[in-house]
Amino acid sequence: MLTEFAAAQRRPGLPSPTERDEQNRLYREILRVASPSTPEYQPLGFLGLVGFLPRYGFTSDTVLLHPAGAEEPIVQSAPVAVTEFAPGNLVYARGRRLKVRRLDPPPVDEASAGPHHRDNVLSQGRRCDPCEYFTTNPLEKSCPHCGLDLKARAVLRLTGVFASGGAISS
Repeated sequence: MLTEFAAAQRRPGLPSPTERDEQNRLYREILRVASPSTPEYQPLGFLGLVGFLPRYGFTSDTVLLHPAGAEEPIVQSAPVAVTEFAPGNLVYARGRRLKVRRLDPPPVDEASAGPHHRDNVLSQGRRCDPCEYFTTNPLEKSCPHCGLDLKARAVLRLTGVFASGGAISS
């Protein structure tokens, strides 16, 4: 945020009304974050003020993040969790900063998992990189859009990850 504000100040010429409003908003947010007596000093409060809503509920397939300890898992929609819950990422939830460590449970190949196993299953698919076309049909060998050969890829049906960490601090 500071670098954005400094870059906005260094731009040549007079700022447009939109740019001036953006500079003023950044300056107010910097002052708010710098003051420990306000609720905005807390990272999640600040994120909420600027329009970021962590742990917002979605209606689709979900992925569970299992925090270290006996807490309830954190639920996220699958399309969002694919990037948010990637191993190595930081997740801010329930007043804690959690680092995603691994898939939980460990991935199991579809052939050896059986029909009853539904968590973190590895299966096979085919993909056209230029078109980003993907299929799980083993008989489909070429892309219906461009005609190129589809490349075999392992596919993970992500359902859960494990994370550990501590309380959010200033």
